[in-house]
Amino acid sequence: MRPTLLLLLAPTILAGCYQASPDPRPCAPQDARGEGACRAVIGVAWDGAACVAISGCECAGADCAALFESVERCEAGYAECLTPPPGECVAQDARGDGLCRLLLGWAFDGEACVTLGGCECLGADCDAVFSSETACAQTYAACVTPAPTPAPCDAQDARGEGACRRLLGVAWDGARCVTVGGCECVGTACSSLFESIEDCELRYAECLAPSPGACEPQDARGDGLCRLALGWVFDGAHCTVASGCECLGADCDALFETEDACLRAYGACVTPEPGACEPQDARGDGLCRLALGWVFDGARCAVASGCECLGADCDALFETEDACLRTYGACVTPEPGGCEPQDARGDGLCRLYLGAAWDGTQCVSLGGCECVGADCGALFESVEACARAYAGCASCAEQELPLGDCRGPTRSYGWRWTGGACEEVVRCSCDGASCDALYASERECRAARAHCPSAGATSCDPNEVWCRALPPTCSAGEVPSVIDHCWGPCVPFAECAPIACGGERLACPEGLRCGGGYCG
Repeated sequence: MRPTLLLLLAPTILAGCYQASPDPRPCAPQDARGEGACRAVIGVAWDGAACVAISGCECAGADCAALFESVERCEAGYAECLTPPPGECVAQDARGDGLCRLLLGWAFDGEACVTLGGCECLGADCDAVFSSETACAQTYAACVTPAPTPAPCDAQDARGEGACRRLLGVAWDGARCVTVGGCECVGTACSSLFESIEDCELRYAECLAPSPGACEPQDARGDGLCRLALGWVFDGAHCTVASGCECLGADCDALFETEDACLRAYGACVTPEPGACEPQDARGDGLCRLALGWVFDGARCAVASGCECLGADCDALFETEDACLRTYGACVTPEPGGCEPQDARGDGLCRLYLGAAWDGTQCVSLGGCECVGADCGALFESVEACARAYAGCASCAEQELPLGDCRGPTRSYGWRWTGGACEEVVRCSCDGASCDALYASERECRAARAHCPSAGATSCDPNEVWCRALPPTCSAGEVPSVIDHCWGPCVPFAECAPIACGGERLACPEGLRCGGGYCG
């Protein structure tokens, strides 16, 4: 018998195995039962305790004409019978037994409605289990204690699970906004994850910003000869580690778990003192490639990597570059305004996105297992952020059109600079190094080439038209423009971005000829 039918028939079958106690309430069961060996569901009837489906070849009983079409309609008709009398908020005596994965129904366990699974139901209330969680919740609504409303700055109940390297979203951990990664999200707040750190911090702004006059040092200090790190504390000028055997002071319960969390609360209060721009005494030692943290080297914030950290400031390393810059931002020496390529490259066969870097000509995405090079600590979060930092450095020469194509379904591989406009690369396949140099969006492409002539010119390329419409008839010296991949109004040809031609591309607009790879 199918599990679905077993679920529907369970209350009816079990009714023959258990003797139900008389119902003291005026909710007598309906006189309707299924007869015959057929498995057809005839309807839903009230059995004195719950709404159950009855099946058979035909219905027998005085109330056959009053059967319900669904459990929901039956429960609506007997709503007053589903509410337990005062004092009946005790757990139902029903439990699943056996290794089967059959869903037997829902039962009230004294606190909430839970599912019953197994091969069979054991207990005196097996004939009173519910066919849906909604029916159980309606019956015991007065017995279920609502969950307490979390305080505004309480941590979200969301965590990543599994070995996947997928970014699931951003959550508030009670002190800061952190990324959640893994194969799936576990927790009651998984549906409330944020798309970015910025969105999360905007929502929890009142939990991050220090109150007026909150730049006073915290009253918390470590005591004893132990070397136990008790947490991070703001001493009035910096975020430092409180260590010892125990914490003494009124603010011991307000210690921070990480330096970054402390800096998020007191970042506006931390100011380098005169002469405080000396490099930190911390360096990585050994041939390991373990990132130990961020350190200020006297000119900038850099990653300290190795097997272990050596130096007096090893306990003052920063977890992130942003935390380092909050403390030493005023000490960082500005980089010369040149356009030299960054010394950073991805290493390894992993598909992990490491960031964006300037290669001397354009901003490119770096991927791999880890970043190698002196500028790994200066990577950008996106190609667009990199393009803004190196505005004016990108070459205005045409980007090479990637190799590869085939017959079959096509898709967009990104955008390239044609020398005068940003063009989407749509094809069946993409091969060659130039594929990695494509921009993720037209906006990123335009941002990188904003200083180039015709970067903001009107598109007049007929190859960009995807709609089923005829072009307008233009007068001499004008050509149809292209807006949102469809024809726009006629514009003077001088206002158009360069139109590439030749090969498999469509012919140039009427009145123009192809020469040197461009219409003119």
